[in-house]
Amino acid sequence: MLPTPPTPVSRFASQVSRARSKEELHEGPRHYDCHSEDSFIAECVRFLVVCIQGRIDTDPYSKILIGLSGGSTPKKILTEFGRLEELEWSRLVFFLVDERYVPRDHPDSNQRMLQESLCKNGCTSLDAMVVPDTSLPLDQCIAKYHQDLSALISQHGTPDIVTLGMGEDGHIASWFPTLSPADYARATDPAQLVHHTQTDRFAGKDRITISLDLIARATHKVYFLSGENKMAKWREVLHGGLPQDLPALYTIEAGGVSAIC
Repeated sequence: MLPTPPTPVSRFASQVSRARSKEELHEGPRHYDCHSEDSFIAECVRFLVVCIQGRIDTDPYSKILIGLSGGSTPKKILTEFGRLEELEWSRLVFFLVDERYVPRDHPDSNQRMLQESLCKNGCTSLDAMVVPDTSLPLDQCIAKYHQDLSALISQHGTPDIVTLGMGEDGHIASWFPTLSPADYARATDPAQLVHHTQTDRFAGKDRITISLDLIARATHKVYFLSGENKMAKWREVLHGGLPQDLPALYTIEAGGVSAIC
């Protein structure tokens, strides 16, 4: 539990310059309970700012590398986050954790979601982010995104923050359980940052996703979990098991994990 109640988003901008104690920037896992949708969104935004401000306090010059997951829950969070004009937006470098292989303007596109949320207030733009080029043939899209992320990491280091959701089936990013031995091996291969996966259970059969290994290397991995079914799956993760069945376990083993529910 948090030492103080979540701050309403409408009052949040005034706190951008004040990170909370280092206790919150932990090795994980830590669970933050919220009691309404508004407090959930506010707490997610606040947590992102705490991590960003902590990085700025440690290194006032470097860029801050942030991986973003898509979906309806992150859209609400990123809309509010994108209104924080006091943030040092020039320091923030964003990339996508996963994407559906659809055109950028498709309703299922995570790039469209970012355009309609994080970019809505004009603090940043999609063109300033590193995202898959889904106009390319799929194999070329994968290869180019791997190349772009490799260059990004070479320049700025491993991600500071990666935001994640978790499906009711336990999938994170676009790694859908149960992973076969071959899929688990490639998901955890540090040499390959980007992969093609498929699903028949959700919109967008063909997916572009970063590796579990790259996710695990992020300093802060924060799960945004909205709804009782996802909270129940998170509790299942905390009870342990095999990462092939519950990919979130792979990230927990690396430390630095938080879940906001």
